Amino acid sequence: MEYQELSGIWKSAGMQKNPSQKINQKLLREVIGHKIKSSFLEQKLTSIFEFVANVLFAGYLISFASSHMTEVKFLIPALAILLMTFFNMGFVGRRLYLIFSIQPALSVLDTQKKLAKVQYMEKLEMNLLYVVIPFLSIPFMVILAKGFLGVDMYAWSEYLFQFFLGSIVVALVLVFILKKFPRKSLVEAMAFMEELKEMEEEEIA
Repeated sequence: MEYQELSGIWKSAGMQKNPSQKINQKLLREVIGHKIKSSFLEQKLTSIFEFVANVLFAGYLISFASSHMTEVKFLIPALAILLMTFFNMGFVGRRLYLIFSIQPALSVLDTQKKLAKVQYMEKLEMNLLYVVIPFLSIPFMVILAKGFLGVDMYAWSEYLFQFFLGSIVVALVLVFILKKFPRKSLVEAMAFMEELKEMEEEEIA
């Protein structure tokens, strides 16, 4: 059942004057809650995959750092990326918590608040890419080249600078695309909950 159909049913239920003829709004709330939860299935799976990938990458970085404790030029980039990886794990974990906490029993307002937090986190994550991609591009390249190829990228400093400039362009283009095409499930859920909130306020008035 699509959001438009659920909105129509909710509106019809609110227009009923006889309580005995009203649709059980508690049941309708559960249907709406399950609809929202199912619409976030893809985001749940991608977030879980992202969290697991971060855990594995953090394990690699810890191993790399322990192997280069005496080489500061490799140790510092590894620790910088490791710190960002831990931050991202917390970020993704918080997002998963918010998504899983959206339950059918929640009120329209509470559900709307949780969706707003998810939306805020997505916007914050996109804006952070402006900084994260350029400034971690060189450490990332240094670590991967040394770890997998045994190549010291500091000997190719001119290429590192070009890579840094290229990463700025990548960050700008990527964020532009993400903002231009936001996650459809979140946009639709936010619009639907806003509509339900307005209908609830009309019923109370």
